[in-house]
Amino acid sequence: MRMTDNRSLDGRAWLRPGSEGYALAAVLALCLALSLLTATRSPTVWLDEVAYVDPGVMLAMTGKFVTTAWWQSRHEVFGSLQPALSLIMGGWLDVFGVGLFQVRSFTICWAQGVRSCSGAC
Repeated sequence: MRMTDNRSLDGRAWLRPGSEGYALAAVLALCLALSLLTATRSPTVWLDEVAYVDPGVMLAMTGKFVTTAWWQSRHEVFGSLQPALSLIMGGWLDVFGVGLFQVRSFTICWAQGVRSCSGAC
């Protein structure tokens, strides 16, 4: 049985102009655009951002999953609190290049995906 009202995800009825889903998609698109436009301006880069991004940067630049920002030797495989984030970040940076905008755009897109799923589900 198919549902076709605006509350249904079937047939993308939630994206019809005038529906709540359409308004949500517009707000999320605006948030994404504003976040990407200000990604390199704010907030200021701080120690924790460098520490969590460094293994991904090293993976993208050298092909080795190591770090220079943690207590480990740069010859040891990175193994800290969140290695999955750094692995995924390494793949992202390998595709889009290494830079502040690329690092922050990954985080922004990740957060936007979570917002979109929680708002649409």
